[in-house]
This record gives sequence, C-alpha cells and structure tokens, in this order.
Amino acid sequence: MNVLKGIALGILCFLLFILLTVFGVAYTVHQIALSPAFVTGVISDTDFAQVAREVMAQQQQKDGEGPPQELVDAVIDSLDKIQPVLKQNINVAVRQTYDYMLGKQNAPDLKKTLGDTFLNSQFVDDVLQKIDLAQIVDEVLKEQTPSGGDSASKALTNSIISTVKTLQPDIKKQVVAASDPVFNYLLGKTQTIDIKGTLRRTVFSRDFMTATINALDIKSITSDMLGGELNTQLPQGIGLTSADISQITTALEPTVKQGLASSADALADYLIGIRPSFAATVSIESALPAVKSVVKQAFLRQLPPELATATPAQIDQAYETYWPTASAGIPTTFTIDSSTLGTGAPEALNDMVNSLQSGLQDARDGIDQATRDMADNLDQIRPAVRIAQMVYWGLIILIGVVLIQRSVRGATRDLGITFTSYGVIEFGGVLVLRTIISKPDFIQKMAPGDTPQSVLDIITPIIMKLTQPLFVFTLACLIIGIALLVVSFTYPRKQRTVEVT
Repeated sequence: MNVLKGIALGILCFLLFILLTVFGVAYTVHQIALSPAFVTGVISDTDFAQVAREVMAQQQQKDGEGPPQELVDAVIDSLDKIQPVLKQNINVAVRQTYDYMLGKQNAPDLKKTLGDTFLNSQFVDDVLQKIDLAQIVDEVLKEQTPSGGDSASKALTNSIISTVKTLQPDIKKQVVAASDPVFNYLLGKTQTIDIKGTLRRTVFSRDFMTATINALDIKSITSDMLGGELNTQLPQGIGLTSADISQITTALEPTVKQGLASSADALADYLIGIRPSFAATVSIESALPAVKSVVKQAFLRQLPPELATATPAQIDQAYETYWPTASAGIPTTFTIDSSTLGTGAPEALNDMVNSLQSGLQDARDGIDQATRDMADNLDQIRPAVRIAQMVYWGLIILIGVVLIQRSVRGATRDLGITFTSYGVIEFGGVLVLRTIISKPDFIQKMAPGDTPQSVLDIITPIIMKLTQPLFVFTLACLIIGIALLVVSFTYPRKQRTVEVT
C-alpha cells in the first residue's frame, strides 16, 4: 500500500509539474499575445522620430543622395511633435482589433476603426496644430530653388514663406475642412468626390483667397504690370530710375491687391482650372498721389536748366504745371490677366488634382481590399484565440483540482518540492534570458549590421515585457514552494508540542 501510495503521489506531483510548465507558457501567451497591452506598450516605448531619422540617414549613406539635412530635421521635428497623437490612435486601432479577436466585437470593421482613429478631421487638426508649416515650406523651397538664384526668386520664396507664416492658422483650418469629403470618399460613405469643388469651397474660397492676396507680396506682379505700360522716360528728359520704379511699384501694390481681391472668385476659378482664362481691371486713381510724389523726386533730381535759380515755391509751381503732362503717359488702369499670372500655377494644380484623384481611387480600393483581407485573416485567427483561452482557463481548473486532491496530511512537503523544483528551473531560465540575452551588447552582435540603433534600443524592453508574465509566475511558484517546504518542516513539530501538553 505504501509503495502504491508513493507511486500515486509521485505521478500526481509529476502531473502538477507538467501542468505548471504548460500553464506558465499559457499564462505568458494569455498576457502577451492575447492582450493589447503588450502591443500598445511597445508602441508607446518606440521613438518613431528617432527611428525615422536613423532609417533616413542609413538610406542616404547607402544611396549617396537624399533630401537636405535641414528638410530632414524639419520633418523629423514635426514627426516628434505628433508622436503622441499617432500613438494614441494606433493604440485605439490595436484595442479594437483585439476586441474582435477576443469575442468582444461581432465583426471587424476596418473602415470604422480608420474613421475613429486616423481618417477623420479631428486627427488632421490635432496633427496640424503641432506642425510648423512655414518651416517645412521654407526647407522645401530651399531644396527646389537653386543655390545662388536671382534676387527675384529669393524675393518670391521669402514672400511665400512670409505668407504661409501669416496665414498658417487659416491654412490649417481650410485643410481640415477639405479633409472631411476626402475621408468620406475613402471610407465609402460617398461614391464620388469632386476634388476641384472641394478645393474651391475650402482652400480656394473667396475669403481665403482674399486673405492670401492681402498677405502675399505681389511686387513682382505689379512690376511686370508696369513694365509694359509705364514709360520710364518722361517729358523734358526726366527719367525714372529703377529705385523710382520700385517706389511706384510699392505704392501701387495695395491698389493691385484690392483689384485682385475684388476678382477673387474669378481668380480662384482660373487657378483651379474651372475657367480657362482670367482678367481683372485695376484702377490706380487712388495711388496717383503717391506716384506723383515719386515723379516729383525724379523731377527735383533732374531740374530743367531754367529752374536752376528758382525758389522752392517756383519749383513747386513748375512741377504742378509739369505733372499733367507727365501723368498723361501713366495709364489710369491696368489689366491683370492670364498672361500676367502665367499658366504655371493652373497647370501644376491640374496635375496635382489628377494625381490626387488617381491616388484616392487607389487608396479607396486598397482600404476595401484590406477590409476583406482583415476579416478573412481574423476569422482564421479567432478560433485559435478561443482555443487558447479555453486551454488557459482549463489549466487553471485542472491545477486547482490537483491541489484540492492533494489537500491531505503531508501534502505541503510534496507540493513544496514540486513548486520549488518548477520555480528553480523555470525562474533560472527566465533570469538568464533577461540578464544575458537581453543585454544590448548581445543584441548588437546578433542583429543585422544595418539595424538602426533606435530599433536595437527597444529590443531589450521588448524582451523584458515578453518575459515579465513568466518571470512573475515562476518567481511566485518558487516562493510558494519554499513557503510550503517551510510549513512542512515546522508544522509537525508544533503539532507534537501541542499533543504533549
């Protein structure tokens, strides 16, 4: 009987050891693979900006070319600022996916997940608020503008940057407004999208066009307009210098802006390709006093010989007599039309709209295909997840049954030996994994040579997270086993003392 009892106890202890081993693996899988907390934790610990910086640097070293460092810095800086928003939305998407796999949601809905996280105007607004558009535009224009370019190109670049900086809040607001129709199309809420109409109602609306015209430095347009109609050689040999022309251009700029602003709708239609041409008549009547003052400066510098000894009052009177003749050569109206503005902007916008239309169609098709693929893949994974959950809870019940069956005199010693043996073996293995294999030096040797340092830096935390459940479980088993052994040795002595008394 004692032999059979010993064999039975040995079998039960061995069975408990096996169950603990299997349960340790099942517990780790349950806490890692079947929990979104692990994935979201890794995402939260990853520095997207640093990874992007190192990947771009490696690519640039490999190819020997790439965007200038200033542009890279601007993009990385923006990515660093929007990281919290990106991570928050990625984590939401991860949790929704796990909800389906764990049976908390009936069917996966990728479009709803995208709509709740990334493809919505609130996300665009949150991202844009953290981005300095002027800085990025500045770096892009520097890359596209040849070094040592002419002063006109530099002036235009500075004008664009200044305008973006001034209108940055309005630009962001219009982009956010334009994003809603785009997202509705991508997510299948609408079957078609009118990109030109969307742009016309937002980025090219009358109010925004007016604000842009008022903020933009249009001296180049005014100068081109003057170049063909203003005679620099006035009556009586009075000539206008380039400095005089520049002053006249500056004086006319507010009037030109006012004329363009009054035709903002027609200008927007032309730029976006809704109408084939554009023309606006600008009256300079209100600017003539300023022009008169500039011409007077030229007159005083080049006084006719007969006025060499004249008094200031006589000179002023002579200029008042001269002005009607001089102003006769200055047109009272100017026409700004398609030839003045050029065809570059409308053609570029038309190409952009066509590319965007094609890109949105491809993206919409891709989302539809990804939705179908996601449903198919998750449907295949979901049964395995259910089985894993059943095994996990089944092992808990089975271990409980074994423990209950061994609740007899002397069980603490047998259970203590089993728990301690399992704890020592498994905890030792986990400890080796966490202290040796997870060391940066070891990871550095095992990883491919082109692995970015920021990726290597997150491997150690990942190993720690992966082994944390098993580390805690095996340590708990070891402590429980030691405690049971202590009880098994101390309890009998206390019991005999009580009986003698």
